Amino acid sequence: MSMIPEPDSRKRLLNSLFRIIISIILLISLSPAFLTLVASFAQTSTSSKETPDASKGKKKKVSSTKKQTANESVASDKKRRDKKRASTHSSRLKKRKVRGQREIESPRILEIQKALAQAGYYKDRPSGKWDAATSQAMSDYQGANGFKKTGRPDALSLKKLGL
Repeated sequence: MSMIPEPDSRKRLLNSLFRIIISIILLISLSPAFLTLVASFAQTSTSSKETPDASKGKKKKVSSTKKQTANESVASDKKRRDKKRASTHSSRLKKRKVRGQREIESPRILEIQKALAQAGYYKDRPSGKWDAATSQAMSDYQGANGFKKTGRPDALSLKKLGL
């Protein structure tokens, strides 16, 4: 028995090796690390072109018209980008829906005020309106219990109040 594979099996072996090599090349070339490496290489190659002049102490002279043209193109690109960003931003504002509860209903405010009064933080008579005294009582309650002091009823505060 010979160690050399038959021609058909050699062909299949070469085909499978070729596929593996191509797959590896694709994986490497599409990985983010490879793209970062290529970008940094491009930066160093452009900066390395400038180093011979810098080492000689010579500065490359650029005519004022070239500088002006370059500055104008940069300015026009910036205007175009800002205009696009502004139009995108305004369209996002139009599409954005307001989520969550807008206003607390009066019976719920009464429950909260009664619970705050029972806990000793609300001193007034419960009115069913979210006023400054209610907000202050909620803020004091939140601070005393280690919650973020917002003055607005949040889930943790209401749960701790037994609501």
